Amino acid sequence: MMLLDGVRVIDWGLGQVGPYAAMLLGDLGAEVIKIEPRVTGDFMRGLDNFLSSSLWLADGRNTAFEAFNRNKKSVAVDLAKPAGREIVRDLVEKSDVFVSNYRLEAAERLGLDYASLREVNPKLIYAHASCFGPQGPDAGKRGDDPTAQGRIGMMFSCSEPSDRPHFVAPGAGDAVTSMMLASAVQGALYAREKHGIGQAVTVSQVSTLMALLRFQVMMAFLHGYKNAQMKMPPDDPVTAHSGWFRCKDGKWVFVSAAWTGERGWREICQRIGQPQLIEDTRFETIQLRLANSAALKPIIEAALATRTAAEWETAFAGFEGNFSRIRNDLSEMADDPQMLANNYVVEDDHPVLGRIKTLGVVPHFSETPGELRMSPPELGQHTEEVLLEVLGYDWQRIGELKELEAII
Repeated sequence: MMLLDGVRVIDWGLGQVGPYAAMLLGDLGAEVIKIEPRVTGDFMRGLDNFLSSSLWLADGRNTAFEAFNRNKKSVAVDLAKPAGREIVRDLVEKSDVFVSNYRLEAAERLGLDYASLREVNPKLIYAHASCFGPQGPDAGKRGDDPTAQGRIGMMFSCSEPSDRPHFVAPGAGDAVTSMMLASAVQGALYAREKHGIGQAVTVSQVSTLMALLRFQVMMAFLHGYKNAQMKMPPDDPVTAHSGWFRCKDGKWVFVSAAWTGERGWREICQRIGQPQLIEDTRFETIQLRLANSAALKPIIEAALATRTAAEWETAFAGFEGNFSRIRNDLSEMADDPQMLANNYVVEDDHPVLGRIKTLGVVPHFSETPGELRMSPPELGQHTEEVLLEVLGYDWQRIGELKELEAII
């Protein structure tokens, strides 16, 4: 038994936001049917590179598509043809959720907007994601992750004062918006179960990123801060004994006594081999340490530069404060014991790529756990299966649809 057993989701999305949200629902047990353009499929199937690195895998597979489309069936349909649109409407009649991140203008033109589809299925949960939201002067404008990050000030939340804006982890805005949409869908399904109602659920990238930066935004609203730069720059006094430090091997660690007070400060001094700092009158209190940061910071930096990050990880084992290596090689997570123990990283028998490591299902449920059941599909791989088993079409009708080039 899985959390969303018996729930059928239609994924009419492209790129990351809609497809990722649908995938998260699939991870929790929903049957997800992905509607793709008949000839080209989701454009992520053909994305050539990312940050100048090739995305191509064996047999024409693509990392961009693989990342956001597991646990789905692919149905390839030409929505420019009435017969193609009829297929989607027939699927909506037999489904619970419709997920999309196409612009509302496109949805209305094809009759796939909420007003049209609720006539087909009054209890439908229509989940839509956009960049700017469904109302207001920018409602119909195109937008993407960097557009949203710039609009809400996120690009300056990770840059130094007076510096140029920086793109925060490309795709971060897409990812959190997908998570917000998937979470909202589950709430809407609960409301339908309790009250028998379908409804439209909308999220946007700008609203989600504003929620992500909630503390900074509220500081601006309530305290009048006008500068979006709310990060701690490396030379900020507060990082004198709570921050990131370079080690002997050039790697970095994060050390903090922020939540353990004076006890944590004394423990840091002992573990870095500087016990004399405990009795130094310049550093007796947090206030004094901040005031004398210019003298304290170089001492701590020099101490942490004497060992490798791995050696400090051993030295800080059992530390009551916060300690972590700062990873600059994401591939290391594939073998991280903590990630493996919690199934944050799992193995999958991919039909083309063989045995691979991939991200696990989040969140975890003790009684209805999610599961990686299906690798990302080939374009149109399940078209005939879905038309036969879900819609009850016969082979004659399927043949006619192929002649019309409405499906493949």
